[in-house]
Parts: sequence; C-alpha cells; structure tokens
Amino acid sequence: MTLTFTSDQPGNLVRSVTPTASAMTVREHHSFVQLPALGRFQPRKADPRAGFNGIAYMDHAQPIEEDLLQQYIARHRIEKRNPAAARSEPVEPIIYYLDPGTPEPVRSALLEGGAWWNQAFEAAGFINGFRMEVLPDTADPMDARYNVVQWVHRSTRGGATATRSWTPAPVRSSRAT
Repeated sequence: MTLTFTSDQPGNLVRSVTPTASAMTVREHHSFVQLPALGRFQPRKADPRAGFNGIAYMDHAQPIEEDLLQQYIARHRIEKRNPAAARSEPVEPIIYYLDPGTPEPVRSALLEGGAWWNQAFEAAGFINGFRMEVLPDTADPMDARYNVVQWVHRSTRGGATATRSWTPAPVRSSRAT
C-alpha cells in the first residue's frame, strides 16, 4: 500500500530528509506468516535489571489480582540440532540480511560487525548460529520472513535500522524458526 501525507506546515525533520517537504510518500507492507510450532521454546518474562529489549502488551484475560501489563524479552528461537552436544549446529541459524543499497564503506563495516555476533553464539554452544548476509535481489526487505538491517537515508547520523517481527504469546521472533 502506498500512502502519501501532505502538509502546509511540515516539520523540520521532514524538511531535512525529503526533496519536497509538503508531501511525503511511504510504502506500507503487511505480511501474514504462520508461526512455527511452540516446541520447547519458553517465553521469558522481562526483568528491567537485565537490559533486554522486549515487548509489552495489555492482557485483559489476566485474573483480577494479576497485572494486565505483560512484559517479555524479545529473543530469537534457536535450538541445537543435537541438544545433547556441548557444541552443535542450530536447527536453523539466525540470519540478518543487509540492505543491498547500503553504501561502502558502511556495508563492509556492518557485515564485519554482524559477523562478530557469531562469536557469542559459538561461546553459547552454537556452531554457525548467526550469519549476516546481503539481502538477495529476489527478496523483499519488507517481507516479515527476513530480519533486515535497512539503510535509511537521513540528514543526521545513524543510517541503519534493523527490522524484526515479534509475536507476544509466546514472545519470539516470528522470522527466526
């Protein structure tokens, strides 16, 4: 869906990133993805002392004595192919794709920096548990099946943003299975 917003008094941020500040067009994309079976995956309640990114939602089905606000950490579902092994390849690795429009030298830096995450997964017992690759030409960066680091042209510092899809019950990335 393509949406165009117009204004006679556009804000400074819109002026700084658009060729014509009085009109801005954005593309909205909806993806309906069947979630994988829960399996052994267990959601983890958020603890503000832990520093995880997470999601929160109001669960109006909670008993009256319970808090309506439910908070969980957002994490990927990664499982060892051989659960009994100290080190094992995952059933499915976590893959983040880099927007092919990312300019050099930023592209190389993001690919190299993303590859460092695999060291943490190796230490946790996952062989090749994390990869960062350039998004293939055949893939749509708006497709919810892909974790994408998108290059965003802006007039301020910081030009990349990662997109993920989360499902609150249980909280897991719906893109990584």
